[in-house]
Amino acid sequence: MISFPMNQKVLFVHLLRLGDVLMLLPSIMRFRKSYPKAEIHLLLNDNCSILSSIIERYVDKIHYFQRDLIQQEIVDPNANLFSPYYQIESFIKQLNNESFDYVVNFTQNYLSAYICSLIDAEQKEGMIYEDAEIVIKGEAFKNINKQENDSNIEKSHFIDAFFQALNLNSPNVENWKFLGLNSQIQKPYILFQTHTNEEIKTLSSIQWVNLFENMKPFLHDFEIRVLCAPNEEEKTQSMLSLLDHEIQDSLYIHPCSFSKALELIEDASLLVTVDTSIKHLSNFTSTRVLELSLGSSDINRTGIYKEGAFIFQPTVSCLPCSHSKGCTKNEHLCANSINLDSFATLIFSLAKDPLSIQQVFPELELNGNLYSVFNTDCKFNIKNILEHNNKINDQSDIGDTHESNT
Repeated sequence: MISFPMNQKVLFVHLLRLGDVLMLLPSIMRFRKSYPKAEIHLLLNDNCSILSSIIERYVDKIHYFQRDLIQQEIVDPNANLFSPYYQIESFIKQLNNESFDYVVNFTQNYLSAYICSLIDAEQKEGMIYEDAEIVIKGEAFKNINKQENDSNIEKSHFIDAFFQALNLNSPNVENWKFLGLNSQIQKPYILFQTHTNEEIKTLSSIQWVNLFENMKPFLHDFEIRVLCAPNEEEKTQSMLSLLDHEIQDSLYIHPCSFSKALELIEDASLLVTVDTSIKHLSNFTSTRVLELSLGSSDINRTGIYKEGAFIFQPTVSCLPCSHSKGCTKNEHLCANSINLDSFATLIFSLAKDPLSIQQVFPELELNGNLYSVFNTDCKFNIKNILEHNNKINDQSDIGDTHESNT
């Protein structure tokens, strides 16, 4: 664990996806508070620039690595053979002009290790390419790597691991709310996040339509609203056009930025989300959340980190599956095993009266477990709501860990 002088210049490197960056954000927020005189820089993939309005208040500068462009030029037969090399060389020179004191690599992959090896700094932690081999510096990062490669080791949530890596006090979720989110009035709508980059982590379009159809008896209490990125609007409209007209009249699509999504989540009675960046964004609101854990979703390491949130996970032996291999079955067993009528009732119950859920859930014909999220010593824990005094951390209860998506 690093002990930072108060006024040093530090670069945090996280070259993964949006949700992974949002899991790092609580550590950055706490680091900013603990080291107010430090100059904090952040290195992200350029597709994470859509998070800039959320992140920039906590860092001094964000650097973007043009990973997609460089990869495209590598395989483009018409591109200059040395163009990717020159781009990386120029980018590293820009970073070295900053004269960092510390570099901390939160990304456990070879690309980030190589980039970090080229950045000049007095001290480095995380995965680094050094003397022609990969070296992992820092006990916290060694533990993260061990957990990726040994299914017998008890898993830690990434948010807890990041706090440990920076030698910060344990997370306090109550301090995570963003400035400017002051609404305490819950609007009568249930918000859904249906899309994710991995199809194995979500329901099919027909299943979402069937779920919304099963929400019809509850429309007198709640509207249905669906979040999506601007480039997902057409896909979302196409999916929802299959709905009954009565339901369409009570359903609204919100193609929006992350900043607007924060506001919509804050005002919702309940957010229902699959394993995607919106789930991690909701950690910074006061809204109740139900996570639907499917496919390669690993609730021990990347589950929603929010006191009082709920996670539903179907009971199938192959869950969670591998990020890299995808679903190996003839059908999407975890999604297909869900009774959508009962799942609609579960959603309504959590939105209307979450205190009744321990009585309601056993009566539902749902092939799966419902976990509630709670913090013990300010660290992530989940428990099966039907086993009130039993913390569920045993991998045999919730599936084996999946391959790293790094």
